[in-house]
Amino acid sequence: MSAQADRDLAAFVAVSPLAFAQAFIAAQADTAQPVSFDAVVPANLSAPDALAEGFAVARKQDWLDDLCARLIADRMVTRDFLAVAAKQTAAEGLIAAQARIEALSPFRDTLLDAQGLLHVAGFVCRIEVDGKHRGTGFLVRPDVVMTAGHVLTPLDGGDPLIVAGQPMPDAHTRVEVLFDDKIEMISGRRRRTRPRRFAPIAPPDPWLLGHSAPVVGAGGVAAAGVADYALFRLDAAPLPVPEGLALGPQDPFATDPLLIVQHPKARAMCHAFGNVDLPDAATRVFTHTVNTEEGSSGAPCFAIDFRVVGLHNGAVLNADPPRNSALSISVPAAILANLPLAPAPLRYLRDLRLASGQDRLVVGRTETQDWLRAALHPTGPRILAVTPTARKTGMSFTADILSALLPRDAHILIRLSAEQFRNDAPPAFAARLFDAAGLPAGQFQPPDPNTTPDSWLRLQFTPRLLETLDRFRAGRMVWLSLDDLRLPLADGNGLRDLLDLLYDSVATHDWLRILLLGYGTTPSLTAAPHLSRIDLPPISPEAIRAAFDLRLAGLDAAEAAPVRANLNALWQFLPGLDADKRLDFAAAAVAPFVAQLP
Repeated sequence: MSAQADRDLAAFVAVSPLAFAQAFIAAQADTAQPVSFDAVVPANLSAPDALAEGFAVARKQDWLDDLCARLIADRMVTRDFLAVAAKQTAAEGLIAAQARIEALSPFRDTLLDAQGLLHVAGFVCRIEVDGKHRGTGFLVRPDVVMTAGHVLTPLDGGDPLIVAGQPMPDAHTRVEVLFDDKIEMISGRRRRTRPRRFAPIAPPDPWLLGHSAPVVGAGGVAAAGVADYALFRLDAAPLPVPEGLALGPQDPFATDPLLIVQHPKARAMCHAFGNVDLPDAATRVFTHTVNTEEGSSGAPCFAIDFRVVGLHNGAVLNADPPRNSALSISVPAAILANLPLAPAPLRYLRDLRLASGQDRLVVGRTETQDWLRAALHPTGPRILAVTPTARKTGMSFTADILSALLPRDAHILIRLSAEQFRNDAPPAFAARLFDAAGLPAGQFQPPDPNTTPDSWLRLQFTPRLLETLDRFRAGRMVWLSLDDLRLPLADGNGLRDLLDLLYDSVATHDWLRILLLGYGTTPSLTAAPHLSRIDLPPISPEAIRAAFDLRLAGLDAAEAAPVRANLNALWQFLPGLDADKRLDFAAAAVAPFVAQLP
């Protein structure tokens, strides 16, 4: 190999010659007479030339593969070093395996990035202690939150929350976790959504599962170089999914792109990009250049594949230029791996915000949410039929609940109303379905003159429709919601037969779920084993009031008093209303009060 090969390796070393010298001597652990870097490299060489000379010495003495492997393991090189080293050393198995990591590019896949951000946003949360914003966290199991350790220690001289790694009595009552604190575009206007609030699980169950925090300096800035993490368990699992965020299998390399999703200064969820600056193999802490502010501590640091590679800790004190620090995710992940905890029960939605921006109280919908969670499992039900009632209100709200609970990156919810499609022939219905799903229109062959309409629909059209959906869903589950099925469908155009074929298809397409709103007919023998029915009984005044009492229970008396005073008049009207009109009336009347609730 030429001197150029040594310079190629040296070009991607991310540490000083002094730090390189430590790896230089460590790589000779199996050498009979190890030599120091200073003893074999002239002192008058520039840093790049000195590093290249170090590689030349290792090559001549036949331990270049050990030196490259040590530099990679200790993250003293950038990711570009992998490809260069794989071509030059005998340790092809080790280095080539590392080189298979997804290559970096200055260009990012737009749709992939958008889907990745949507996915991780559902797992990130804001953490309050004693009613004040303290930091950011994220789900690593259905009911386990990870954050920085100093987020759960006092920063302003208040009563200690955790002492010597142990929570004080009733400390769990002082912590609150807020999910879905986001800015969304609703009807063309930016609005901050009202977050869902959760608390740590109450004793005797242990809520604090792991904790390590450094000394905190002025302004709440954590000292770098010390393990800074906390793991704690919630009293309910916030999402209807069986896992938390994916944790990266490897520490990052110097210069790697880095994304942090965070809640700086109690803001709604936001994100910022930067790069890994320099990993420290000894402390498993790395510095980075992503912009953060107070309140971002505990945020997840993502690699380009949206796996968590670090836990943001804070600013590096007196760094010039300014730098932030993060703990390699491998440190708290090792603690997490030894926590064989069963997940807490999922909490039911108490209210949600519709696409129109209206806030709605969720009353008597536990059965609907139970079906959704069961349907997420491969062996669960695949069709839900909401029995038609004398009133329309309440059926489409079932789809609203699904929309609120299903993470958008992993699920496609397609909503269609029979009011629009009941006169459609199969091609028009398919075009409407694809448009609602945001997919390009499928290409369908017209019926063959020698084929009966029934055979064409069964053997050509429906399989092609499902094949198109399957191709464009990109691994996501598809939920088809059909509303207003009480309305009569046109006869003789094949629509009824197409819908029956779609219902039957859930038996062989495990990615498809169907919600039938107002469906009162008998399903086929193929679809029947996969179907569940739910009746929507009239909502009693007592149920509506009980739902409000539950929402108000988290407020102190002074906060709840004005809301209760405004609601008292409502309770006087509900008993006198027709049972089928109560929910409509209550939904409109209580919307302003729901919006006032935290």
